[in-house]
Amino acid sequence: MKKIFTLLFIVLQVSMLQYAYAQERALGGPARQKLENLKIAYLTRQMHLSTEEARIFWPLYDAYQAELEKLKRDRRHQLEEVRENFDGMTDEKANAILDKRLEQASDMLKARQDFVAALRKQLPAKKVLAYFRAEEMFQKELTERAAELRQERRSERAGGLRRN
Repeated sequence: MKKIFTLLFIVLQVSMLQYAYAQERALGGPARQKLENLKIAYLTRQMHLSTEEARIFWPLYDAYQAELEKLKRDRRHQLEEVRENFDGMTDEKANAILDKRLEQASDMLKARQDFVAALRKQLPAKKVLAYFRAEEMFQKELTERAAELRQERRSERAGGLRRN
């Protein structure tokens, strides 16, 4: 019974996550925060952090997420520049952008390496691994729920077309 309840709770959370994700894409801000809150709750449940471990983990996680967000924001700005100026872009500018993209990928990897190193100093390796496992599970469930919602929308559109 406990396993059924846990599974039902996870399915409900993923449904809510997908809804929040769709809203975030459409609306931005608050929906994005809601999605992040659901992710934090999911990570908390999956990692089984003690109070002391949570006190150590969350500030490191928050700093890591802030760094990733900064890097993603820089990448989005660059993608906008490419989208707006692609046709008139010189090879010199294209090469500079390519170099910047490689640098951004390197910066993302460095941020991840620094995060893992900081966690390893403070937490058991198994807890660090639990974070990455939970992160992957969260993304997988989010992706699966997104696919289900897309399929539901297709079915609804197809059903609506048949009725007319």
